[in-house]
Amino acid sequence: MARWRAVDPVDALARRFQAGDAHALDALYRAVEQLLQAHIRRSCRRGLPPALEPDDLLQQSWLILADLVRHWQPREGIPFTAYLQRVFPWALARYLRRQSPSWRSQRHAVYSWPHEQVVARMATLPAHDDATWEDRLLSRQLLGRLSPLARAALWLHAVERRSFRDVARLLGIPRTTAYDLYRRAVAAARASA
Repeated sequence: MARWRAVDPVDALARRFQAGDAHALDALYRAVEQLLQAHIRRSCRRGLPPALEPDDLLQQSWLILADLVRHWQPREGIPFTAYLQRVFPWALARYLRRQSPSWRSQRHAVYSWPHEQVVARMATLPAHDDATWEDRLLSRQLLGRLSPLARAALWLHAVERRSFRDVARLLGIPRTTAYDLYRRAVAAARASA
């Protein structure tokens, strides 16, 4: 006779969210809210980066919870709350590290220049050509629609100016196939123009 086990309601909510029920996240958050807030209070007592307030952590806790639910792999005998208890503090600490001035300063530089100096510096930069930007965007969209072989054939022949014999050799296909791929790529470009 098989033993009947009650399904943990928190686990059921986590599984519903994993299955695509976005509304389950609200109920799940409410079910584990005390646990999350305890970790948030502990982090606030240790001190927050200057740009953050406790409400920011409450808001971020929703995003962290959603991310953790997506990564949770249900295992026999290990409820979601046990997983959350172990992993949430690490995820919250990682978020706090990313908000710290030292971490941000490694990726962003702030210059305190007078307005006149900024204007003079901007004048020395090359002007951004909107038409060139649009052309590059359209080219990327067009190339993204081509198969990898057609894209390679087009690039090798049109840009690198290689013969179809070279294109075929480099792609490991017959010369007639290389030519057909190139023609299809050109036809797709004309149709999109």
